[in-house]
Amino acid sequence: QGINSIEVDSNSGKGIKETLKFVQDIMQEDLENKLAMESVIRDGLSKDRFYLAFQPQYDAKTKKLHGFEVLLRLTDENGKKISPAQIIPIAERSNLIFDIDNWVLSHAIIEGSRLLEQCADKDITISINISARHILERNFVEKIKNCLALTDFDPRHIEIEITESLYLG
Repeated sequence: QGINSIEVDSNSGKGIKETLKFVQDIMQEDLENKLAMESVIRDGLSKDRFYLAFQPQYDAKTKKLHGFEVLLRLTDENGKKISPAQIIPIAERSNLIFDIDNWVLSHAIIEGSRLLEQCADKDITISINISARHILERNFVEKIKNCLALTDFDPRHIEIEITESLYLG
């Protein structure tokens, strides 16, 4: 029935123009929202508004802590928290994901090293999510080695996970 009403309206010429204008407005708003989020991401990187949360992971059988998953968080200039589901897809499309991944990698290793020092059990892993695009770069392993060189963090305690951006966007 919707198609029929468009066809009827288009006969007058006015209906199709209004429909096209409506679609154009939606597309323009979507583009503006993406550009605004890209700006928030750039601002977050330059003004240190990103931070990490370390979510404990427990073994279901033993109830023993076996590691932490590193979760990326961002607040805007007003202190409003922004969901990674909003950040990651736009960061991947704009190539800001490489800057974010580098930030996450270095901070996760530095903060994770401090966290492991406080744990009684030294058999703990720090799980870091990284974009699949970044992992495929030739110098990715070298970047990890450079981050590790900043601390005495044992690389056996790192797990690299691929960001589930397909599910986030």
